[in-house]
Amino acid sequence: MTAEGQTRLLRYMVNQETPENLVLKLYLSGPAVPGDSDKAGDYHEVAGAGYEPVTMKPRDWVVRGQVAEGKEQLFQFSGKAGMVAGYYVVGLRSGILWGAQPFRPSAFDVRFDGDQIRVTPKIKLR
Repeated sequence: MTAEGQTRLLRYMVNQETPENLVLKLYLSGPAVPGDSDKAGDYHEVAGAGYEPVTMKPRDWVVRGQVAEGKEQLFQFSGKAGMVAGYYVVGLRSGILWGAQPFRPSAFDVRFDGDQIRVTPKIKLR
């Protein structure tokens, strides 16, 4: 979880802000190692080729200890999107970055109609 996400979490805890749904996005390029000071603008989102980000609802998440794990999401493509490096999660209204994760061991090369990427997002407290 980013520093900005941790601050937002504290504001939710003390009822200074209303929680929001999160949006799961895929990125083509971004920091090699996601860090606490990252911002959503540090990540270059996939565009075109049938790609659509996914708005996740509260029921799509399970919290265990210090990890929130989302339900697996399927991204289906209609053509060439390029090398998809990983995923990131932002607030629906605020746009703040909650977390990011590169795909391991490597990026997915999306080249053809029908190519798919399955993502089970996780957000961890640091």
